[in-house]
Amino acid sequence: MNSSFNVILLDTLNTRFEDMAYGHQELIRFLKKMPPDQPVAIYALETNKVRLLQDFTTDIDALISASGKFKGQNSPLLSARADNGFGGRLGGQMNDTALLVEQDRQRFRADYTLGALSYIAGTLSGYPGRKNLIWISAAFPFDVNPNFQVAGVFDHQSRDAEVAKAADALINSQVAIYPVDPRGLTAPEAFSAENGNRNNSGPALQEALSQESGVRFAEYGTMNEMAGRTGGRSFYNRNDIAVSIRQSIDDGSTYYTLGYYPENKKWDGKFRKIQVKVNRPGVKLHYRLGYYALDPQLRRETDPKKQDLTFATALNLELPVSTSVLFQASVRRGSTQPQNRIPVDFMIDPRAVSLNQSADGSQHGTVRCGFRAYSDKGKPLGLRMSSAEYNLKPETFRQLLQSGFPCQAPLDLPKGSYLLRLGVMDNRSGLIGTTNAKVTVQ
Repeated sequence: MNSSFNVILLDTLNTRFEDMAYGHQELIRFLKKMPPDQPVAIYALETNKVRLLQDFTTDIDALISASGKFKGQNSPLLSARADNGFGGRLGGQMNDTALLVEQDRQRFRADYTLGALSYIAGTLSGYPGRKNLIWISAAFPFDVNPNFQVAGVFDHQSRDAEVAKAADALINSQVAIYPVDPRGLTAPEAFSAENGNRNNSGPALQEALSQESGVRFAEYGTMNEMAGRTGGRSFYNRNDIAVSIRQSIDDGSTYYTLGYYPENKKWDGKFRKIQVKVNRPGVKLHYRLGYYALDPQLRRETDPKKQDLTFATALNLELPVSTSVLFQASVRRGSTQPQNRIPVDFMIDPRAVSLNQSADGSQHGTVRCGFRAYSDKGKPLGLRMSSAEYNLKPETFRQLLQSGFPCQAPLDLPKGSYLLRLGVMDNRSGLIGTTNAKVTVQ
């Protein structure tokens, strides 16, 4: 293949404003010279959410306009400039209170970043072929060792399972990560003007430089591991950010798709390596280095309240649409319905629903369907969610394989024009699909 879908993620959660400002400027420089046939979307990772700035398009003017409107700001979870990435002062020590505050910052940033990775994987899973995630970010809030286990989280709490889940979601969605550090080639913080004349000589300087070197080593090690595990490349210590973005897209736009079914069905959660060889000398391969042996049938979240919250969040119009579950939806006016009561009918792709099979061959599963209504100016007006439980005899199941699984959610609306964010969620797998539609109530 010689084309791909490309997402440019502006990470303000893990990048200071002044560093992102340069990355933002370089992004616009890249867009002005971008080839006209590359589908690109732009997302922003903010303090606790992923926001859609521009959906996939080849319209360069639209991409430049969306980028120009983006106004990033420092996340309250970022350390002060003189702190290193794991909370220690350069050349000094934190008191106990500051230490606890920094622990919380690191914990929240790690959780939000991993959640964002999983969410982005869900938004892209329905697109065919390879997807490239060009991640403009100064640092990850955790250190991943060569065995892809979390080794350097500041408070030393293990997040192996969360990292495995996020990485597995990206790998299964064929998303390759291309981290791009917008800081470019930088001098040590100990020599910066913000550090003043503090710790600029003798043992204090040596300690500060050693601390910063360790932090940078962990950051770049994580970039390399995350990129390598998903088949991408990392770019850091470079001032040509626009060129790095161009090379990321070029690298991920020519590829072959290979697949196989593992014979080992022992789902122990461990990382299993994959090796691809060619008999052509001089060829360098980039490919995902393996997968996590996670049971594909395990439910991601069992708490109904948390499932409702996850689903309701996905119906936020600011978020990118998710493509993990494909469905069709139609809005109709029923003759027996009260005035302005609009039934929305969903037909869900059966292949996207995880079912249990009983001894008699019957299939069982549950889905949520629903939508949030917005005014034509984007103001949220109302949310409605419904559930559909399937207990299907083999005959009925075969029929629904042709037409889709039904679900219906009604909502009362006064006369006017509205934008709907529609969605469905498979309760067992936790996968979600969403889309937008316009409706006029007369």
